[in-house]
Amino acid sequence: MTERRSQADGPKGSGVADRRMAEVRAAVATTTNGSTGTALNSIDIDVGGTFTDFVLTLDGERTIAKAPTTPYDLSVCFMNAIEEGAAEAGLTLEELLPRIDVVRYSTTVAMNRLIERRGPRVALITTEGHEDAILIGRGPSGPTAPGWPNGATWPPSTSPNRSCPGDSSSA
Repeated sequence: MTERRSQADGPKGSGVADRRMAEVRAAVATTTNGSTGTALNSIDIDVGGTFTDFVLTLDGERTIAKAPTTPYDLSVCFMNAIEEGAAEAGLTLEELLPRIDVVRYSTTVAMNRLIERRGPRVALITTEGHEDAILIGRGPSGPTAPGWPNGATWPPSTSPNRSCPGDSSSA
């Protein structure tokens, strides 16, 4: 398999970014069409805090590119990464996209916002009788979580009960 890298990747062996890309390459290398055993043509995009990584696997050839992340609208950096990768592969979007079997998208931005509790307020809207879905999904209640080391506790909910219409504790 051949590999092309964009200039934004920096030199090979440049540290953390190369290790992360090696992980992405390893994950993508195992992707095949289960019925034929042939490699799928795929686009893999990971939106990070600073850069959006793009990995294209097309007809057994791999192209890697980066684009700056646009925190104000993640769809912008998503499309910028695809455009950068297509150009790196010598194709237009119109030539590339019809040949793609699967697109995988991941982001650390959303997870970081949840962990850091910096995102917008959220609410759960359910049908009557399912107001406890978020609480049930969080698992057992109590001061500590069973099996967690050192008496670790559950973090506070990102959607307090008062944001769950129909919940008896919202009154």
